[in-house]
Amino acid sequence: SLGTAEVTKSSPDFLDLSKPGEYRAIKQTLEFYDNQRDRNLVTDLYLPKNKTDSIPLIVVSNGLGAKRDRFEELANYLASYGFGVVIPDHPGSDRNRQKAFLKGLYRENFDAGDFVDRPLDISYILDRLEALNTRNFNDRLNLSNVGLFGYSIGGTTGLSLAGAKFDFAQLEQDCDRPLNLLNISILYQCRALELPKQKYSLKDERIQAAYMFVPFGNSIFSDRQDNISIPVMFQVVDSDFLTSLLEEQVPLFNFLGTDSYLVISEKLPHSNVTLSKEARSSQAKAARVAKTYQNLLSLVFFQAHVAKDGSYLPYLSSEYLQAIAEAPYNLHLLGGGQDSN
Repeated sequence: SLGTAEVTKSSPDFLDLSKPGEYRAIKQTLEFYDNQRDRNLVTDLYLPKNKTDSIPLIVVSNGLGAKRDRFEELANYLASYGFGVVIPDHPGSDRNRQKAFLKGLYRENFDAGDFVDRPLDISYILDRLEALNTRNFNDRLNLSNVGLFGYSIGGTTGLSLAGAKFDFAQLEQDCDRPLNLLNISILYQCRALELPKQKYSLKDERIQAAYMFVPFGNSIFSDRQDNISIPVMFQVVDSDFLTSLLEEQVPLFNFLGTDSYLVISEKLPHSNVTLSKEARSSQAKAARVAKTYQNLLSLVFFQAHVAKDGSYLPYLSSEYLQAIAEAPYNLHLLGGGQDSN
C-alpha cells in the first residue's frame, strides 16, 4: 500500500493523494501482433470501472528484463483516479528475453534494435486501441492526448516518442572514451551503434507528456532543444551508478524545453526493488517511500499535463515536494513551476 505522505500544516491546500481515488481498476490482457515487424505485443490494460466519460491514457514503458506487473501498483493507483494505463511487453528486452540470456541463448541481455522497436511498439499499440475504441470501449479512450511513463531504458523510449533524435556521431565519440564506471548506462547506449546509421522517425504526436523515472540517453540523443516540445518530468536519485545524475541525467535534462521538471530524491535506489521477507526495515522503508513518491508525482504531473486539470499545477512545486517528503529521503525540484502550462 501507499505510504502516508501526510500533508504538512503549512500546506493546507494540498489534497492528501496517498489514498486511492474513487474508481476501482479493471485489468484485461490484450494480445496484439505486428505482422510487419513480427512482434507479439502482449499488453495489460487497466481501466477505471464505471467511468462513463473520457478516459485519459498513460502508457508505461518498462526497464530491461521487466515483467508487465512491475508497475501494477502504479497502474491500479492511476486508474483509481480515472486514468487508463497501458503496459506492454517489449519482446527484445523483457523478462522472457532476460531469462533466455541467463540461459546462454543470447550474447546480450537485450536487442539493440529495441532502441527503435520499443517506440514503434507503443505507436502500434495506440493504433490498435484507436481501431478498437468504438467497438470495445464506447469511444471513451482519449487517444489524442496520451501520457508516457518510462522507467530506465523506458525513459529512452519515451524521449524518442517525444521527438528526441539519435545522434550517431556524438554516440561514437562518447563510446570511444574509457568506460565511466559512474555511469554504466553508457554500455547500453553504445549498443545503439549496432543500428543502421540512418535517420529514424519515432516521434508520436499522440504522446503529449512524458514522465521519466531514472532515464538515460545523454549520449544517444542530440542535444538540440527544439526536438522536444511536450512537458517532461524526470524523477531521479542522487546516487546512481547505473545512470549518473551529474554526468547523465542533468545534461540530458538540460536539452529539454522550458516546460520540464527535474525531481531529485535522496538516498533512494535506481531499481524498483521487490524485497524479500528477510530484508531490513530500512530497505523496506526506502522501497515504500520510492513507490509513494513515484505514484504521487506521476499522478499530479499527468493530472496537470494529460488530464489538463489546472488545479494540479501548484502540486508541481517545491512546496508540494516538501509536503510529501519523508526524511531522510528528501526531494528537490529543478525547472518547472506553477506557471507551467
